[in-house]
Amino acid sequence: MGVTGSGKSTFISLLADQPVEVGHSLHSSTVDIRIYSFDDEREGTIVLIDTPGFDDTTRSNTEVLKEIAFFLAALYKQNLCFCGIIYLHRITDPRMQGSTMKNLRMLQLMCGKENFKHVALATTMWENMKSSEKGERIGHQRLMEMRRPDFFGQILGEGRDIIQHDGSPESARKIVRLLTEQNKKVVLDIQYELIDEGMSLDETSAGQYLREDFLEAQKRFDAEIAELQGIMEDAMNEKDEETMQAIRAERKAAETRIMRHAQDWEGLNITMQQLTHEKHLQYRDLAMNFREREQARSTKMQAAERRIRELEIMLNEMERERKTESTRISRESPPRKLNRSREQTRDRQRERLELHRDLSQPTIERRIRPRGKRRESPILMLLKGMFGGLFGYPEDEGSPWVIRRQTS
Repeated sequence: MGVTGSGKSTFISLLADQPVEVGHSLHSSTVDIRIYSFDDEREGTIVLIDTPGFDDTTRSNTEVLKEIAFFLAALYKQNLCFCGIIYLHRITDPRMQGSTMKNLRMLQLMCGKENFKHVALATTMWENMKSSEKGERIGHQRLMEMRRPDFFGQILGEGRDIIQHDGSPESARKIVRLLTEQNKKVVLDIQYELIDEGMSLDETSAGQYLREDFLEAQKRFDAEIAELQGIMEDAMNEKDEETMQAIRAERKAAETRIMRHAQDWEGLNITMQQLTHEKHLQYRDLAMNFREREQARSTKMQAAERRIRELEIMLNEMERERKTESTRISRESPPRKLNRSREQTRDRQRERLELHRDLSQPTIERRIRPRGKRRESPILMLLKGMFGGLFGYPEDEGSPWVIRRQTS
């Protein structure tokens, strides 16, 4: 979690076996929940969930809360292990802005105090501060301020501190392990409220916080409308047509914002059952897309591995031929035929190296797996586990929710 631009997608891209879209603008690159995985030599397969921030540039806070709350509740309902939350904050921010405080408060309310020990707080973009002695000093001053109780201090417990993420894969892996090595199944407050208590989203602690935010916004809008009305009356008395037109446009925009806020508030009045009905097509399509991508990736890997085996056979044959015929080739035409043979060998070796390098990239897979039946994508397995039973899709060959049963 974290505000837009805090480095969530960049952090995940350091570890994920799948390509990650990383934004480099003020617009969020994470519009919906996105799922990635990687294999850790200590912990096994770990799934990372990239979430939009509550200051998202394309979606309302209600939509973001619905997205995150539904995913977390589905994990809990299907009894799937959840290890904790990594919250990222830019050390380059000179002060704790309103959007940061809102994201931080939502994090606290969704987790609950008992789960603060399962939150890893990390600062990003240190490379922009450590380029100079002054910048590094400012960064450490900001860390001191962030530890205050009205900022991150409430989440930090005894023996825990804010982590300085240096932007390396090793640093990212270390942060993830701080959560996974606790070996605890975490139940967040919002999961308990939605599933065990059967609350609607607006009744949860996080929903109540957004309700207060809506009420404050409503007061501001009412004051804005009253002020515009006063200016309009003055303009009418003075017969100032230009001012009246400008006020009408401003009032219309203010009324539109009021209506949008009212719709957002109504959108929070939704139960888990209603959320499931609303989200099932979205996540069914997500699972089908993952399955198609996995099939394409598997096909590409198999083709590359076949070509590597062909090249190895060709190289072995060419090496034998070169050794047995080197004397004859030297007699017939020493430079030309010998050089041609060497060039052909180098070309095959170069192609083999390029294919091995491609197979080692995250866009296909981190390593070449043994021949035979391949392991199913951890992400697709997660989606099946979460939503196969939740949505109740039939177990047929065309369904992405089917979990095949092992037969003896």
